Amino acid sequence: KHDDHPTLHITDTGVTFDTTSHNVVGELPGDGSTNEFLITGGHYDGHDIADGALDDATGTITTVTVGTALAAVRAQLVRPIRFIAWGAEEVGLNGAWAYRDAHKDELTRCRYMLNLDGAGQGQGGSEVIALTGTPELVPYFQNLGTEFAYSFDVLDKFAGHSDHFPFTLAGVPAGSLSSRDSRQGMIGRGWGHTEADTVDKVSLRGLQMAAILTARILLRLSSE
Repeated sequence: KHDDHPTLHITDTGVTFDTTSHNVVGELPGDGSTNEFLITGGHYDGHDIADGALDDATGTITTVTVGTALAAVRAQLVRPIRFIAWGAEEVGLNGAWAYRDAHKDELTRCRYMLNLDGAGQGQGGSEVIALTGTPELVPYFQNLGTEFAYSFDVLDKFAGHSDHFPFTLAGVPAGSLSSRDSRQGMIGRGWGHTEADTVDKVSLRGLQMAAILTARILLRLSSE
Protein backbone atom coordinates (compact mmCIF):
# COMPACT_ATOMS: atom_id res chain seq x y z
CA LYS A 1 0.00 0.00 0.00
CA HIS A 2 1.33 3.42 -0.98
CA ASP A 3 0.19 6.45 1.01
CA ASP A 4 2.16 9.00 -1.01
CA HIS A 5 0.28 11.05 -3.60
CA PRO A 6 2.17 12.30 -6.65
CA THR A 7 2.55 16.05 -7.07
CA LEU A 8 2.46 17.65 -10.50
CA HIS A 9 3.91 21.09 -11.17
CA ILE A 10 2.83 22.94 -14.33
CA THR A 11 4.51 26.09 -15.60
CA ASP A 12 2.48 28.22 -18.01
CA THR A 13 4.51 30.61 -20.15
CA GLY A 14 1.48 32.13 -21.88
CA VAL A 15 0.77 35.82 -21.47
CA THR A 16 -2.64 37.47 -21.29
CA PHE A 17 -2.89 41.21 -21.78
CA ASP A 18 -5.41 43.92 -22.57
CA THR A 19 -5.52 45.17 -26.13
CA THR A 20 -7.82 46.88 -28.61
CA SER A 21 -9.21 45.23 -31.74
CA HIS A 22 -10.94 46.93 -34.65
CA ASN A 23 -13.40 45.94 -37.33
CA VAL A 24 -12.45 47.16 -40.80
CA VAL A 25 -15.52 48.32 -42.74
CA GLY A 26 -16.03 49.26 -46.38
CA GLU A 27 -19.29 49.92 -48.19
CA LEU A 28 -20.52 49.89 -51.78
CA PRO A 29 -23.54 52.20 -52.11
CA GLY A 30 -26.81 51.16 -53.68
CA ASP A 31 -28.91 53.16 -56.09
CA GLY A 32 -30.62 55.20 -53.38
CA SER A 33 -34.05 53.64 -53.87
CA THR A 34 -34.09 51.86 -50.50
CA ASN A 35 -32.65 52.24 -47.03
CA GLU A 36 -32.14 48.48 -46.75
CA PHE A 37 -28.60 47.06 -46.81
CA LEU A 38 -26.58 43.84 -46.67
CA ILE A 39 -23.62 42.82 -44.50
CA THR A 40 -20.89 40.35 -45.39
CA GLY A 41 -17.41 39.58 -44.11
CA GLY A 42 -14.93 37.23 -42.51
CA HIS A 43 -12.76 37.52 -39.41
CA TYR A 44 -9.08 38.42 -39.74
CA ASP A 45 -7.83 37.19 -36.37
CA GLY A 46 -6.49 33.68 -35.85
CA HIS A 47 -6.69 31.15 -33.06
CA ASP A 48 -3.98 31.64 -30.45
CA ILE A 49 -2.01 28.54 -31.49
CA ALA A 50 -2.65 28.80 -35.25
CA ASP A 51 -1.45 30.92 -38.16
CA GLY A 52 -5.09 31.08 -39.25
CA ALA A 53 -4.56 30.67 -42.99
CA LEU A 54 -7.79 28.70 -43.51
CA ASP A 55 -9.54 30.07 -40.42
CA ASP A 56 -10.00 32.71 -41.47
CA ALA A 57 -7.54 34.50 -43.73
CA THR A 58 -9.31 32.83 -46.65
CA GLY A 59 -12.60 34.40 -45.59
CA THR A 60 -11.00 37.83 -45.30
CA ILE A 61 -9.40 37.48 -48.74
CA THR A 62 -12.77 36.39 -50.14
CA THR A 63 -14.39 39.47 -48.60
CA VAL A 64 -11.89 41.86 -50.20
CA THR A 65 -11.97 40.06 -53.55
CA VAL A 66 -15.77 40.14 -53.68
CA GLY A 67 -15.78 43.84 -52.83
CA THR A 68 -13.34 44.52 -55.65
CA ALA A 69 -15.41 42.49 -58.12
CA LEU A 70 -18.72 44.12 -57.21
CA ALA A 71 -17.19 47.59 -57.32
CA ALA A 72 -16.78 47.02 -61.05
CA VAL A 73 -20.56 46.52 -61.41
CA ARG A 74 -21.69 48.91 -58.69
CA ALA A 75 -24.27 50.46 -61.02
CA GLN A 76 -26.25 47.21 -60.73
CA LEU A 77 -26.48 47.35 -56.93
CA VAL A 78 -29.81 48.35 -55.41
CA ARG A 79 -29.17 47.71 -51.72
CA PRO A 80 -25.80 48.87 -50.34
CA ILE A 81 -23.37 46.17 -49.21
CA ARG A 82 -21.13 46.54 -46.16
CA PHE A 83 -17.93 44.51 -46.28
CA ILE A 84 -16.49 43.91 -42.82
CA ALA A 85 -13.27 42.27 -41.68
CA TRP A 86 -14.22 41.23 -38.16
CA GLY A 87 -11.76 41.52 -35.28
CA ALA A 88 -11.48 39.23 -32.25
CA GLU A 89 -13.80 36.47 -33.49
CA GLU A 90 -11.82 33.67 -31.90
CA VAL A 91 -12.08 35.06 -28.37
CA GLY A 92 -15.86 35.44 -28.30
CA LEU A 93 -17.15 37.08 -31.51
CA ASN A 94 -16.20 40.40 -29.94
CA GLY A 95 -16.03 42.37 -33.18
CA ALA A 96 -19.44 41.17 -34.35
CA TRP A 97 -21.08 41.78 -30.96
CA ALA A 98 -19.62 45.30 -30.82
CA TYR A 99 -20.76 46.14 -34.35
CA ARG A 100 -24.23 44.75 -33.72
CA ASP A 101 -24.62 46.78 -30.53
CA ALA A 102 -23.29 49.97 -32.13
CA HIS A 103 -25.73 49.62 -35.06
CA LYS A 104 -28.71 48.04 -33.30
CA ASP A 105 -31.06 50.88 -34.28
CA GLU A 106 -30.59 50.23 -38.00
CA LEU A 107 -30.45 46.43 -38.08
CA THR A 108 -34.16 46.20 -38.87
CA ARG A 109 -33.10 47.47 -42.31
CA CYS A 110 -30.46 44.76 -42.80
CA ARG A 111 -31.93 42.27 -45.25
CA TYR A 112 -29.18 39.68 -44.91
CA MET A 113 -25.88 38.98 -43.17
CA LEU A 114 -23.66 36.57 -45.14
CA ASN A 115 -20.76 35.37 -43.01
CA LEU A 116 -17.58 34.14 -44.75
CA ASP A 117 -15.88 32.11 -42.02
CA GLY A 118 -13.97 29.42 -43.90
CA ALA A 119 -14.95 30.62 -47.36
CA GLY A 120 -12.15 29.94 -49.83
CA GLN A 121 -10.58 26.95 -48.15
CA GLY A 122 -10.56 23.70 -50.05
CA GLN A 123 -10.08 23.21 -53.79
CA GLY A 124 -13.20 24.92 -55.10
CA GLY A 125 -16.53 23.38 -55.95
CA SER A 126 -17.16 22.34 -52.34
CA GLU A 127 -18.98 25.41 -51.04
CA VAL A 128 -21.83 25.14 -48.54
CA ILE A 129 -24.18 27.69 -46.98
CA ALA A 130 -25.50 27.01 -43.49
CA LEU A 131 -28.61 29.05 -42.70
CA THR A 132 -29.12 29.93 -39.05
CA GLY A 133 -32.72 30.21 -37.94
CA THR A 134 -34.27 30.67 -41.39
CA PRO A 135 -35.21 27.23 -42.73
CA GLU A 136 -37.77 28.87 -45.01
CA LEU A 137 -34.88 30.30 -47.07
CA VAL A 138 -33.38 26.89 -47.92
CA PRO A 139 -35.37 26.63 -51.21
CA TYR A 140 -34.39 30.18 -52.16
CA PHE A 141 -30.67 29.45 -51.96
CA GLN A 142 -31.08 26.05 -53.58
CA ASN A 143 -32.79 27.75 -56.51
CA LEU A 144 -29.85 30.14 -56.81
CA GLY A 145 -27.56 27.16 -57.30
CA THR A 146 -29.81 25.94 -60.10
CA GLU A 147 -29.98 29.36 -61.75
CA PHE A 148 -26.22 29.86 -61.46
CA ALA A 149 -25.59 26.35 -62.87
CA TYR A 150 -23.18 25.95 -59.97
CA SER A 151 -24.09 23.44 -57.31
CA PHE A 152 -23.53 24.19 -53.64
CA ASP A 153 -25.02 22.63 -50.54
CA VAL A 154 -27.59 24.52 -48.46
CA LEU A 155 -28.08 23.46 -44.85
CA ASP A 156 -30.58 24.41 -42.17
CA LYS A 157 -28.14 24.43 -39.29
CA PHE A 158 -28.48 26.60 -36.20
CA ALA A 159 -24.87 27.42 -35.35
CA GLY A 160 -23.67 29.96 -32.81
CA HIS A 161 -19.92 29.87 -33.20
CA SER A 162 -19.16 32.58 -35.74
CA ASP A 163 -19.81 36.24 -36.54
CA HIS A 164 -23.29 35.74 -37.99
CA PHE A 165 -24.67 34.72 -34.60
CA PRO A 166 -25.08 38.16 -32.93
CA PHE A 167 -27.06 39.26 -35.98
CA THR A 168 -29.26 36.17 -35.84
CA LEU A 169 -30.15 37.01 -32.25
CA ALA A 170 -31.02 40.54 -33.38
CA GLY A 171 -33.52 39.12 -35.87
CA VAL A 172 -31.40 39.60 -39.00
CA PRO A 173 -31.62 36.74 -41.53
CA ALA A 174 -28.12 35.28 -41.56
CA GLY A 175 -26.07 32.41 -42.85
CA SER A 176 -22.46 31.34 -43.19
CA LEU A 177 -20.76 30.41 -46.46
CA SER A 178 -17.75 28.13 -46.17
CA SER A 179 -15.82 25.71 -48.32
CA ARG A 180 -15.05 22.19 -47.24
CA ASP A 181 -11.32 21.59 -46.96
CA SER A 182 -9.46 18.30 -47.01
CA ARG A 183 -10.52 17.39 -43.48
CA GLN A 184 -12.38 14.29 -44.64
CA GLY A 185 -10.87 11.41 -42.71
CA MET A 186 -9.31 13.79 -40.18
CA ILE A 187 -10.32 14.22 -36.56
CA GLY A 188 -12.47 17.15 -35.47
CA ARG A 189 -11.79 20.46 -37.20
CA GLY A 190 -9.03 19.17 -39.45
CA TRP A 191 -6.32 21.82 -39.82
CA GLY A 192 -8.37 24.48 -38.03
CA HIS A 193 -7.24 25.73 -34.63
CA THR A 194 -3.93 23.88 -34.94
CA GLU A 195 -0.37 24.86 -35.78
CA ALA A 196 -0.92 23.19 -39.17
CA ASP A 197 -3.37 25.89 -40.34
CA THR A 198 -0.75 27.36 -42.65
CA VAL A 199 -0.76 29.07 -46.05
CA ASP A 200 0.44 25.97 -47.91
CA LYS A 201 -3.06 24.52 -47.32
CA VAL A 202 -4.70 27.35 -49.31
CA SER A 203 -5.68 26.82 -52.94
CA LEU A 204 -5.93 29.77 -55.33
CA ARG A 205 -8.76 28.00 -57.12
CA GLY A 206 -10.58 27.54 -53.82
CA LEU A 207 -10.34 31.28 -53.19
CA GLN A 208 -11.46 32.05 -56.74
CA MET A 209 -14.53 29.82 -56.68
CA ALA A 210 -15.67 31.04 -53.25
CA ALA A 211 -15.31 34.66 -54.37
CA ILE A 212 -17.24 34.07 -57.59
CA LEU A 213 -20.11 32.36 -55.78
CA THR A 214 -20.23 34.97 -53.00
CA ALA A 215 -20.22 37.85 -55.48
CA ARG A 216 -23.08 36.34 -57.47
CA ILE A 217 -25.15 35.71 -54.34
CA LEU A 218 -24.62 39.23 -53.01
CA LEU A 219 -25.41 40.81 -56.37
CA ARG A 220 -28.70 38.90 -56.39
CA LEU A 221 -29.51 39.75 -52.77
CA SER A 222 -28.76 43.40 -53.45
CA SER A 223 -30.99 43.70 -56.49
CA GLU A 224 -33.82 41.22 -55.79
